[in-house]
Amino acid sequence: EKNAALAGLLAGKPLDAKAPLAWLGDPIAIRDPLAASFRKQAGANLLIVGQNEEAAFGLFSAALMALAAQAPTGDAAAITLLDFSQADEANADFYTRMAARLPRPITLGKRRQLPALLDELAAEVTRRMEDEATPGRPRFLFVHGLQRARDLRQDEGLGSFASFDAPPAAASPAQQFATILREGPDVGIHTLVWCDTMTNLNRTLDRRILREFGLRVAFQMSTEDSSALLDTPAAGKLGPYRALFYSEDEGRLEKFRPYGAPADAWLTISTAWRLMPRLASPASESSP
Repeated sequence: EKNAALAGLLAGKPLDAKAPLAWLGDPIAIRDPLAASFRKQAGANLLIVGQNEEAAFGLFSAALMALAAQAPTGDAAAITLLDFSQADEANADFYTRMAARLPRPITLGKRRQLPALLDELAAEVTRRMEDEATPGRPRFLFVHGLQRARDLRQDEGLGSFASFDAPPAAASPAQQFATILREGPDVGIHTLVWCDTMTNLNRTLDRRILREFGLRVAFQMSTEDSSALLDTPAAGKLGPYRALFYSEDEGRLEKFRPYGAPADAWLTISTAWRLMPRLASPASESSP
């Protein structure tokens, strides 16, 4: 109720912004709610690191609501979410329940669907790079639980040496993921990732790929991990209900109160979104 811009967007009002926005929480200072802006430029990917998975559900659900509401009506391809939450967790079906109530349809996938979904997204990145005259609508890839996505570990995608006369091997999911992170933002395809620890993050992605995340959120962690992620030990002093947002493009570091996951009752009310006409213009770089 404090976020008038998001409330208006969900009610079908146009959003006056130059790029898609994902609201993440309330600032500590007196200012507008904190949002990540996904411009068409290198590094416009969001990385969230912290061991509190419930908090990760909260941030992703807020981003999903905002970005789905900004997608054109009927654009089923606007959002793809790879869900690596564990089957025995209380929130194992959280995204399935939420997807049924979002204002626009999204594509959900688990480990089994990962290769096909990444193949399609990587192909779309390549197509857009080759056809610069036809700008594509913004698309978003969410990865919940990178620490459990073994197929995305960069060393898994290197393969072994092959003979010179052998046909080139198809790109692995890890290689396709790297392509999406590196080349996607320039053509309007952005990635949002949650990983639990810096140890698991470094085990999955190499340092070169980590540079593709120009937007970062840190929950409470050690000062050493905070320095590695944000170039400051500040996240080592965070309480359990606070986080830090870093924007490389803006040179900005801001403490905020992250949004929590919406209750089922609130999601039930949100089903009315599906009946609302789309008043804003189609999502694009200039008008999300």
